[in-house]
Amino acid sequence: MPKIGKTKRKRRVDEAAELRMANWEEFSAASAWRRSSRGNLWREWEGETITVFERPAGSFNWSVADEDGPRYSREVFDDEDDAMMALCEEVGAL
Repeated sequence: MPKIGKTKRKRRVDEAAELRMANWEEFSAASAWRRSSRGNLWREWEGETITVFERPAGSFNWSVADEDGPRYSREVFDDEDDAMMALCEEVGAL
């Protein structure tokens, strides 16, 4: 028999995980992203232009641009998916 409170905690964790997954799916939807002429992935997200771009060494970074100008990731990512996940967290989508 489970301990009292275990089931509610598990349900809250499951709901939080489901919400994060739904947010990720909305954020990363292929139909929302475009490729620039330079091959960078970009889209509009809550009034900002967000971009994932490849560096000359084959690594990836992200940028977020709004009316105050762009800001860039300080971390370097091995692949486009990792950069996109970090960008998703940066803009509060997760």
